[in-house]
Amino acid sequence: MVYQSYLEIIDKKYPSLKGVWKKEWEEGDSDLKRDLIAPTLEYLFDFQKEFEIAYNEEKQIEDGHTERLNSLWEGPFKKYRGFYRMTLNESRYINKKTCKGFENSSSTYKAVLWLHARCLQVYSEIECLMRGGYSDGAFARWRTMFELYVIAKFIKKYGENVAKAYLTEIELNDTGHKWATKASVFEGKKRVTLDMIINDALDDDKDKETFLRLYKMSNWIIHADVKMTFFRIGAMIPSNIMHVGPSNYGMEMAGINAMVIMGRMNEVLFSYDNTTKQLLFAQNIFIGETVEEFIRVFNSFDGSVKIYS
Repeated sequence: MVYQSYLEIIDKKYPSLKGVWKKEWEEGDSDLKRDLIAPTLEYLFDFQKEFEIAYNEEKQIEDGHTERLNSLWEGPFKKYRGFYRMTLNESRYINKKTCKGFENSSSTYKAVLWLHARCLQVYSEIECLMRGGYSDGAFARWRTMFELYVIAKFIKKYGENVAKAYLTEIELNDTGHKWATKASVFEGKKRVTLDMIINDALDDDKDKETFLRLYKMSNWIIHADVKMTFFRIGAMIPSNIMHVGPSNYGMEMAGINAMVIMGRMNEVLFSYDNTTKQLLFAQNIFIGETVEEFIRVFNSFDGSVKIYS
């Protein structure tokens, strides 16, 4: 019987389903076998055969797309990676020169260093997403970098008591922001939100409005806002085409802003050493050159599109 052969294959290929299907087969009536079990099994095996062929074809297409994407954006991607190396080298230098031993350093320095390290890790994640063709995902990860930066700036601003509370909450596995109530600005508050921390940390920042606008946009991407569902960074223009794969468009949004925030985070960490002015000056020049590279590639897509000019 043809259906029985399905069960034999399941016994060999899907042992975890063996008991489930045998129970349904043995206890089910003929209509159940004919209308549900047999067609379902037939679909699964047909799909498996088709997928083996389709997978190889799709893999070739994806590999070709990735190769073209990385060739197109190679200039800015290479500089983006270079800034990762520059930041890693400089932070190692600062840590070695400033800190005689991590355990003996101040709580503020410890907290900032941890936040800086995490920010650099996310910066690297963004490169992987860009190289894979997922600019929306890359910019969504920028939100995490931004939050790490403002928390580091907030802790540096209010000092040891806040830093100690922050580190203590790590040990307590607390995912809230109760630690921020130790800051003088929030004295007496029972609850502090991330938005409150952001607004205070950026209070004297000349780029506050720009950062908040970008932060709002990244929230739209993460929380499936209607605007970012139909119009995405990785799409050149809104259209009726439902794009579900990688794109070679929109990398400049994630790349430029990730470098800017990483540079700002460096300023927070490097402020612990008074000999780092030349390092910050060098990084700002490097960021500027990389921004120009991202813009150059972006503007090469369509001569009529000059968002960055």
